[in-house]
Amino acid sequence: MEFVDAHGVTVWKELGVYYSKPPIAIGAATEIVYDPEGHKEIRFAADAYAGKWAPLLIGIVSVLTILAVLALIF
Repeated sequence: MEFVDAHGVTVWKELGVYYSKPPIAIGAATEIVYDPEGHKEIRFAADAYAGKWAPLLIGIVSVLTILAVLALIF
């Protein structure tokens, strides 16, 4: 991936992630998420936000399971 960061510096970074189909065309604009200090953990924004629902889902299922168990006990 090659991009220009917020300070105008061109950054080239190998993501270490391989796609069977490129997520964007070469030269296309996209949103990326990265640590501006040291350019670590560079990801496409869509990939970065894709897993945000998992902890919420796990929490909801856990609460429902606990309520179901309590309903059976009492």
